[in-house]
Amino acid sequence: MMLRSLFQAYFTDHSIGFIAHSLVRGMNGPGLEGELWVCTHERGFSSPVVRPAIPTLPGNLLFKTDWGVKLGMAWTRRRYIQALQEGDLAYLWPNVPLSVFIEAKKKGAWIATDGINCHQAYSRAILKKEFSRLGLQPSKIITDEDILEERRKLELTDILFAPSPLVAESFEKEGFPAERILRTSYGWDPARLEGEGRALPPGDGLDVLFTGRIGVRKGAHLLFRIWEEAGIKGRLLLAGRFFDGIEKEFASFLDRPDVVVLGFIRDIGTVFRSAQVMAFPSLEEGSPLVTYEAMSQGLAMLVSPMGSGGVVRHEKEGLVLDPHDHEAWVRALRRLAEDRPWREAMGRAAKERAKEFTWEKVARRRREAVLQAMGRLEKKKVQDPGRRS
Repeated sequence: MMLRSLFQAYFTDHSIGFIAHSLVRGMNGPGLEGELWVCTHERGFSSPVVRPAIPTLPGNLLFKTDWGVKLGMAWTRRRYIQALQEGDLAYLWPNVPLSVFIEAKKKGAWIATDGINCHQAYSRAILKKEFSRLGLQPSKIITDEDILEERRKLELTDILFAPSPLVAESFEKEGFPAERILRTSYGWDPARLEGEGRALPPGDGLDVLFTGRIGVRKGAHLLFRIWEEAGIKGRLLLAGRFFDGIEKEFASFLDRPDVVVLGFIRDIGTVFRSAQVMAFPSLEEGSPLVTYEAMSQGLAMLVSPMGSGGVVRHEKEGLVLDPHDHEAWVRALRRLAEDRPWREAMGRAAKERAKEFTWEKVARRRREAVLQAMGRLEKKKVQDPGRRS
């Protein structure tokens, strides 16, 4: 079976593009051949599964202007639809507009998409409540139009990949049929974390890491207050860029001597090797890659249910706590600082569990699940030929 995936943006092998590439490349195998269509990509990049709609040199020039971006994306969609065949599985990422879903159906393709985050209606309710409580303005607003378009896409979707239990739950609550959800995960790439270097020399005490978008959605503001009250000996390491004006709101906290603002660091392995604990009280997620990566480096995990990604198990690889249970987080941080054997045992367990979530293993499991799901869909098609019209 042919899996043709569309990630219509300029492709770089990190963030969502990295996820798309890792999965499509890894899903190639017996019974399934995959390719990833993109506008164009960085110079020097090559992959046997990536299909750039525009050659690298003109593509990079085109993407220097807003009109060039629009033209490039439109051309990519056109080329992709031309390549799509009846019976293919069109694996469409969330940046793909509704029109492509409609055209894919017209061509007789099955459609799969990825729940990289929770359903937008579910997400908006969570974030609206939190921003209102804080009196801050979000850096991005989910509109009624966004939610309506997502619902229309879902009406045309045959398979939805849910990378965590909470993602699956959010789509079920919004009415997407549970039998069409494939519960899966994301993963991590050992090559991305190779090396022995550290971003910082060892500190005098416990080094606790928060990495990712430093903003309200990830619960950074909650962690700041938890750290302040816990009063433990150590450092809070912050790796990433600030969002939502949180750096102004918490300027005095960020000036503390036990808070280290590292900024964005591309070699993230050096950051993980500088800490013993990963603290991630995220309020809304899909299945955060930093969770898998931190586990792979042997960090004990202190996370919210969203931050766990469905991978961290309570009191095995770490602690999974309600992000708003302030006292529980304070107690947990203090115990992690005081009980080194307990902390290190969870770190070892995290490192062992992460071995089951390399992209190679995750993608292989996805391929098997897709082939089974497609078998069921084809059987239904025979029994009810009008279902997909």
